[in-house]
Amino acid sequence: MGIQAKLALDLEPLRNGVAPFLSSPPPEISGSMVLDLEASLDRTGSQERINYDLKMNGTALKASGGPLKEKAVGPLTFLVLNTGILSHNDGILDIHKGVIHVQNESDISFRGTIGGLKKPPLSANILADSISLNLQELFLLARAFVPAGIRLNNGRGEKSRPPKLEIKNATLTGTMPAGPNHLKWDRLELEMPFVESSLPGASAIGEGLHLKVGKGDVAMAAFFPTRAELTADLSMKAFHLKGKEDISLKGLHIPRFHLLAENLSPSPSAFFGITGKIDLAQALSFENLSVSEKVAVSRFLQSLNIHLTLPPSPSLSATTFALSTSSPSLSLKNLPSGPVETPFKMEMEIQGFALSKGDSYQLDMKEGKVAVSAGKIMEAHLKAHVVDSGLKKLQADGTVAIDLTKAFPLLPSSLRTSNLKGGKVGGKIDVTCNYNGRRPTPMEMERFMSKDVPLKEKLQSAGFVETAGIKTRLTDIRLNIPFGEKGELNVDKINTPKPLKFSFENGLNNLAFKGNIVIEGIRSLPVSTKIGQPVQGVLSFSGTLDNLEALKLSQNLNLTPLGLSQSLTATLSGLDRFLGGADDPLTERALKKLRGSLEASLKATPGPGLSPYLQALSIQGLDVAGTVEAAVGVDFDGNGGMMGRARLKSPHLDVALKERLRIKGLKLDVDLEKKLRILSGKDTEHTDAPASPYLSVKVLDPLLSTQTIPGARSQISPNPFPMGDLRTPFARPPALAFDSLHMKMDPVPLDLTDFALHLHLEDSLPVIDSFQFDVLGGTWVGYISLFRKGKGKDDLYLVEMDGSFTGINTAKMAPRAQETGSQTTGAPARETELAGNISLRFPVSTDPDAAINNLSGVIRLTHIGSKTLERLLYAMDPYESNEMIRKQRTILRQGTPLWVTVEIRSGNLSLTGEVLVKGARISLPTIERFNIAALPIRKKLVKTFSSLGPVVNALKALSANAILIDKGKIQLVNQ
Repeated sequence: MGIQAKLALDLEPLRNGVAPFLSSPPPEISGSMVLDLEASLDRTGSQERINYDLKMNGTALKASGGPLKEKAVGPLTFLVLNTGILSHNDGILDIHKGVIHVQNESDISFRGTIGGLKKPPLSANILADSISLNLQELFLLARAFVPAGIRLNNGRGEKSRPPKLEIKNATLTGTMPAGPNHLKWDRLELEMPFVESSLPGASAIGEGLHLKVGKGDVAMAAFFPTRAELTADLSMKAFHLKGKEDISLKGLHIPRFHLLAENLSPSPSAFFGITGKIDLAQALSFENLSVSEKVAVSRFLQSLNIHLTLPPSPSLSATTFALSTSSPSLSLKNLPSGPVETPFKMEMEIQGFALSKGDSYQLDMKEGKVAVSAGKIMEAHLKAHVVDSGLKKLQADGTVAIDLTKAFPLLPSSLRTSNLKGGKVGGKIDVTCNYNGRRPTPMEMERFMSKDVPLKEKLQSAGFVETAGIKTRLTDIRLNIPFGEKGELNVDKINTPKPLKFSFENGLNNLAFKGNIVIEGIRSLPVSTKIGQPVQGVLSFSGTLDNLEALKLSQNLNLTPLGLSQSLTATLSGLDRFLGGADDPLTERALKKLRGSLEASLKATPGPGLSPYLQALSIQGLDVAGTVEAAVGVDFDGNGGMMGRARLKSPHLDVALKERLRIKGLKLDVDLEKKLRILSGKDTEHTDAPASPYLSVKVLDPLLSTQTIPGARSQISPNPFPMGDLRTPFARPPALAFDSLHMKMDPVPLDLTDFALHLHLEDSLPVIDSFQFDVLGGTWVGYISLFRKGKGKDDLYLVEMDGSFTGINTAKMAPRAQETGSQTTGAPARETELAGNISLRFPVSTDPDAAINNLSGVIRLTHIGSKTLERLLYAMDPYESNEMIRKQRTILRQGTPLWVTVEIRSGNLSLTGEVLVKGARISLPTIERFNIAALPIRKKLVKTFSSLGPVVNALKALSANAILIDKGKIQLVNQ
């Protein structure tokens, strides 16, 4: 028994007929459909089977309007062929042959069985031995629903071929819909010769896309994949993206893409909503990549391996993660210094990776490694260990090596000043870093970055750092950087024989550092002074800072051929107060609590190599030979007291400045100390007010007596200092001594020999305990003291000098001098000799009249040649306007002076003496209260005292016994 049926439908009248009975208008439909069915019933015993042959054909099917609105679909042409057997008793449909043909070139061929039609669940075993789809035809059917800028061919040559999708031997088996099901295929291949997407602001074109997927196997439950395995190969001839940046990619190839996913199941609490394990192995390459003619990459290789676990909890873990990329040519073309090309390589490997999410994401990593290299430009390595996103533990070790010759031109313009843009930097730098601790919390970071938190508290709050360090090695660093009119920085080489080391412990509380830098060939510096010859130097340093409080520092610098050695040592505690907190920075409270010592020294061994540098400093003809050492230091007692030290030593120096100056056998042994107290603004009532610029006679008069001057040695007397070698009584060597000094002066040169001077500080002012030297054929000995008297605006600095001299031949001062009425040329030496003693007291003041009027002293000449005394009187009164002076000169022409005393009081001069005339002692006419202001020397005195302002200021600073800190200002004062 069988049936045969044929149904032909014209869809447009059918639509119009049913439309009135529908709640909403259906789409406009046109076209025709024809259905042919042949079926026969076959009974064998109780078994009933229906053999069928179905054919359905649709022609020119179109739909528009209604729910589709202004869009339209079609025209669609299809053919469906299906033959098979339906087993009624078993509820099994056996499809012997199935064909679906769409449009002209899309075909699906299938066969298989479907069970459970009579009694669910359904089961299927379907084989689609061939699926071939012309995607261009299908694309045109749905064209109205696709953005207008998308095209799948350009109608020219190879690119005009339609895109195709082919699948071979695809099978679907299992229970429907609950599963389990299996979807398998032998081969899936997608070919797209051309695809274009033109959107506002950007357009993309792909050419020659070819995707091959080998055997695939997907297990499903309720159509959810529980296991999947596939291997794919993808290639693309070219890809072009035009937009803000133009990107061009050629020769893309993914030769390996292997995915294995197992034990997959949906889980709302899982990280991605699924649980399971995923293994991915992938490799990629392309021939060329260019970005807007700025960046170009060729022959790029990349590989990726991941073993991922997705548990039911909101987390994921990767036991293996390995990524590598490389290219033999990375080109950066749009650089100020010109294009740069270099190989590039990056490798990343992570073990024990875990990521979970709760209120925030948590990252754990047993070990992560990254290695990056850019040819000879740069090479970097990083290794890290992370627990709880670093909040519990963060360990990192890294190294980076940079070739500055190649890397310097790559610096962005924003990082290079105008000087650096025109400069050159070369050499290599290697940096090694390590960190052990944890990542700071947001609150810790906010506190650390806050401007309102004192620096001390910031550093103390960095407890997240357990240890940290950095090592830097410099190799043949070369600098040539212009600084415009200032010149340039030009250095041949900078090296570090051992890496520079800096390390932290216990947060940032403890610091240790050590280094040694060798500098070769400093040819020029950006200063007005030019360097004569290249300078070589060695800088070394080391030190520790404990608990932000105690510093130990040692630093040395040697410069050749300058012959200079400099050093700095410090041992200080209480430094944490300078970082703020309880004490503001640089307050008297911080300084008062400072303990320890600080010392800087300089040793110079000048030689011939120094001359070019002196010439560069516009010091022509200076020649120095010998060794000199200088040092300054400060001791802090932690209770507001400090002791300053200064030392200057030289065993032997010879100094020459062309023909103007020659010093031979110069010896220095100066060792001075000075105490100071640290005061605050509240102590200002106990300190000096600023000194008035001028001193009045009223102020000076009661102060000039030595009885009112603490430490004054004697009253002004006619014989204060006996003759003798003053170098003998002192056990210590002289502070200053030299064998000889020659200075070119007008009208005659100055020559000193056998000079010796002893020096110390008394009440912070210099005291010359003794001096002795030979000059003009005779000898001078004596001492000089400085005293401070008064307080505040009434303070006064006084000079006290006592000395003796003998054998001074005044004829040597002007051997060819001629005077009106006096001739010394050829005079016997005895008549031009001078001997005696001198005692002077005078104020150091910028007011010349007050200083001259308050000058006091006694000059006792125990021997004076007649010619010498006559010249002295002539200098006092060249026009013989004073009758007493004129009488004295007349007597001197008749005899020989025995002694003369000159006394100065309150700016007036008095002179007494005796002359031996024909065997009789005759007193010289007494000169009383001769005003010094009337002497020709007054002009020189006025000029000298008027220029003493800097000297007065220096004496005030030198005599200060306290440092006043008030409102951020630091002053030297007397308490």
